[in-house]
Amino acid sequence: MIRSTLLNRRNLFKSSVAMALFSRVTNLLGRNSSYQQYPKSVLRSSASDLDLKLNVLEGNYPTDLQGHALLLESMSDDTGIYVKSGKGAINRIDFSTEQATWKRKLIKTPSIQMAEAVQGSKYQFNPMAKMLYQSPKLGYMNTSNTNAVPMGDGRIALTFEGGRHWELCPEKLELLNPIGKLSEWKTAITGIPGYFNKNLLFPSIRTTAHPYYDKDMNELITINYGSKIRIKPLALGRPFTRVCLWDRKSELRSWNVIDKKNGRNVEVLNTSHSFLVTRNYIGIIDTPANVEAEIFIGLSRTRPSTPYTKIWWLKREDLKNGVENVEAISTTIKREFIDLVCDYNDDNGINVYSGSIQSSDQTEFLRDGDELFVGGKVRRDLIGLSSGPNDLSGFLKVHLSLDFENSKTTFKEEFLANDADLWGIDFPAYKGNYAFPETFKDMYWSTVGYNPDQILQRLVDIYKDQKFRNLPAKELPTTNRGAAIVHLDCENFAIAAKYVFPSNCALGSFQFIPRKGSQSQDDGYLISIVSQSDGFDSQNSSGQEMWIFDARDLSSGPLCKLGSQNLDIAYTLHSCWIEGFIEKDEHPYSVDLLEEAKDLIKKQDSNIQTLYKKIAKNFHQRSKQ
Repeated sequence: MIRSTLLNRRNLFKSSVAMALFSRVTNLLGRNSSYQQYPKSVLRSSASDLDLKLNVLEGNYPTDLQGHALLLESMSDDTGIYVKSGKGAINRIDFSTEQATWKRKLIKTPSIQMAEAVQGSKYQFNPMAKMLYQSPKLGYMNTSNTNAVPMGDGRIALTFEGGRHWELCPEKLELLNPIGKLSEWKTAITGIPGYFNKNLLFPSIRTTAHPYYDKDMNELITINYGSKIRIKPLALGRPFTRVCLWDRKSELRSWNVIDKKNGRNVEVLNTSHSFLVTRNYIGIIDTPANVEAEIFIGLSRTRPSTPYTKIWWLKREDLKNGVENVEAISTTIKREFIDLVCDYNDDNGINVYSGSIQSSDQTEFLRDGDELFVGGKVRRDLIGLSSGPNDLSGFLKVHLSLDFENSKTTFKEEFLANDADLWGIDFPAYKGNYAFPETFKDMYWSTVGYNPDQILQRLVDIYKDQKFRNLPAKELPTTNRGAAIVHLDCENFAIAAKYVFPSNCALGSFQFIPRKGSQSQDDGYLISIVSQSDGFDSQNSSGQEMWIFDARDLSSGPLCKLGSQNLDIAYTLHSCWIEGFIEKDEHPYSVDLLEEAKDLIKKQDSNIQTLYKKIAKNFHQRSKQ
């Protein structure tokens, strides 16, 4: 009996230790068996290029798919950098009548190449506040990982909000030139902080992820801006906002934008992710995504974003040669929006559409030690992932009239928030490839869904009393809500159809592909990049797949699923579609990287000079091919 008691005590001790260890591991990973885990595959990917055939995993491949889809990809790394700020790759899916193939190349801007060359030295690029890569001696990394914008004649611009746009050869998937010389862009860091950044080879340049190519005017329209650095009680720097036009062969032309009411420079207080263009007006969006300056000096600070979205409007006819300033008036819309689109036709006012990101912040992500809303810590393999929605979303339609003479706007808002599947409205997709149609009739949106692995307690706390909430914070679910793709009927402003994905799926890039000869805005296919945590055919799929939908019949689910065991990609962002490649005898535009930076190069040590000259020479040869 005594021996039996001792054994029971030993077993009890072992069991207690095991339970404690299990509890500790569970707490560290933030795991909860009551919900479906988020797939870990979206944060890391292969550091090599890909060229592979996609297999039909399920359904029938549509034989009238055509052209090429270009997807931007971004990845985190062992430092835990925010996945949307990480180094990236450009992916191209080629469609033929019989099959689809996938090609991938890593994006290698000059700053990325320099970072790889100086790794481990005093010039090393490090993840500043886990938000961006920076070298105190060389500057800021431009990852060009966010968007691919067609510019006519088969030309493509890659974008990143923290650097100049770069032109891409879509056939070779190689960068050609930056768009605009350094002297044609203004550094975002001004005033006293700018003094300490004036000699950087890679200066901080802020712009939009969505420059607009106007095919009627044959010009790319974009912005360049800088804001004050606000660390209470200080506000440092001289804010500015410039609208830039590029004819795809000459220098950028730019105009300073001022507030018509007070004559001061317009300041983008947050970021300017998307961009609006109509036949007669340009809309500069102050996106409610709040990057707290304190985090860059080691202070922990999280503030809620404003529950409003501000748009500055200016007249395109005011963009004249010899004019320095153009006047703008503003509209402030209730709720938070990040990707906005509009009708190109403005004869009877301006119609703007978007999906809300309410009570959320697109700059927030999972950090080491973060507590989950459902309890426990975030999973270590998800550090760097975007945080999830803290509220249900909805769709916006706003009709605006602009009165420049009296410096005011009048508008009517409609908000559609009657659907329980609208968790985190994300990417828009529509016929036109970022060229807005005269009038939107049909558009499509993806949502991120609701996964408890992404819902942070600190964000639930600071947004619990945010204005215009659709769902009280105390009613947030503790289980999954599937991601979805939604067909928005713009004429009736109603949800025409939707498809909700299984809870083991996370969505990436989302793209509309027109059928050949199609006329209507719903005549085509939708492709969605899907990452799965389990339940996939591991003999033929890596769990990362492309699902194809009939845009006119979303609710029936995917027509076809494509994949490969060897498909290894990370977090895919915006995308575009092109019909084909156009051969050119000679590229019509080039920037001499050595010439534009010659004064900055002289201020570097000999090793950096040698490295930069080698990098620049390779780009010069490429742009002449």
